Amino acid sequence: MPTPEPDDSFVAVEDLRRAYGGMEALRGVSFRLARGEFLCLFGPNGAGKSTLLKILATLLKPSSGSVRVHGFDLAENPEAFRARLGLVSHQSHLYEDLTALENLELYAGLYGVADPRSRAEALLRQVELFERRHSLVSEFSRGMQQRLSIARALVNEPSLLLLDEPYTGLDEHAAAVLRDQL
Repeated sequence: MPTPEPDDSFVAVEDLRRAYGGMEALRGVSFRLARGEFLCLFGPNGAGKSTLLKILATLLKPSSGSVRVHGFDLAENPEAFRARLGLVSHQSHLYEDLTALENLELYAGLYGVADPRSRAEALLRQVELFERRHSLVSEFSRGMQQRLSIARALVNEPSLLLLDEPYTGLDEHAAAVLRDQL
């Protein structure tokens, strides 16, 4: 399959490198994705998968190379891009002393979503947690927290969704809900 030209790419990663001390976690990673395409990363622990995701999420700077997403050069203006990003990582980024609804309303408000309550309720329905919307996150199982994390990542209708082991803690039914969302 031919590689799209840079102007046609939604995500363009060129010769990305990241070193920790003398150890290279990424060694010249390059790829292009068109809008709507998926990229799955497989490899053993320490292969650089999470490092690549952290760079794409603007949480870590590369040692060298470039990343452009949706026209944004992530080195030049990472803050502008973050508003268009959704991230599900090993940490839930949820507040355990807030309810599911309060968490999503908080994040919707931070992203400037026009109607935070409606967006939060719609997402809770999508991840099948609406009936538990008034429950504290601290009362949720790991799988429920993961589903809520997915809803949190979608609250701003991101143009890029990064998922780091999103099926962790999900039962078969919840995994099917995630597949439907993707």
